[in-house]
Amino acid sequence: MDFSARLTTLEPAIGKINRVTRLPGDKWLLASGLQKAIRFGDAQRAADFALSLSFVDRKTLWRRIQIICLEDVGPANPELVMDVVAACKSSLWRKQV
Repeated sequence: MDFSARLTTLEPAIGKINRVTRLPGDKWLLASGLQKAIRFGDAQRAADFALSLSFVDRKTLWRRIQIICLEDVGPANPELVMDVVAACKSSLWRKQV
C-alpha cells in the first residue's frame, strides 16, 4: 500500500479525536507525557498531550512524533517508520490533519 493510501485509512481514526483539551505545561513536559502515553498504549491521553503540544509548539510536536517512532518502533517495522517520517515532513498532510 502506498503512502497516500495509508493516510486515507487514518482519516476515520483521526475524526474520532474530538475532545479539545489543553493541558498546562511547557513543551518538554508535554512531549514527555506524549511519549509515555504512547508507550503505555493510552491513546486518549496521547491525543490530549499531542493537541496541547500543538498549541504550545507545533514544530516540537512533529519532531517528537518522529523521535518516538524511531525509538519505540524502530527496526520492528521500518516501513511504518518511513511512513511516519514522510507524514511529519509533509506540510500538505499536516495541514489536512
